[in-house]
Amino acid sequence: MQNDQENPVSRDAELEIDEWIGDNELPIRWQEYISCNPKILVGKPAITGTRLSVDFILELLAGGWSVEEILHDWNYVSRDQIRACIAYALELVRAKYKAGRRRGAKRATAHG
Repeated sequence: MQNDQENPVSRDAELEIDEWIGDNELPIRWQEYISCNPKILVGKPAITGTRLSVDFILELLAGGWSVEEILHDWNYVSRDQIRACIAYALELVRAKYKAGRRRGAKRATAHG
């Protein structure tokens, strides 16, 4: 097992992430913060009331920006809105995974 110095994600952070994500239910309803409007950003999912797309926020986070840096530079965005972007992406990943498993199960029964 790696110690905290070798692993940039501490054990406490891992537990917090596990607790936050859970198995099925998300702790935040992204639908309250994310919307798609064809007149705004050509319908890309965005933080409601802004022109900040979900993928832009995720790109910032993936690029190393902290939540605090995002909140500082876009002071009209809330922590919950950023969490909603992550929850939205998580739900899409889960849906794609489940769809892939269903397709795989159908193929297995069709060929088996």
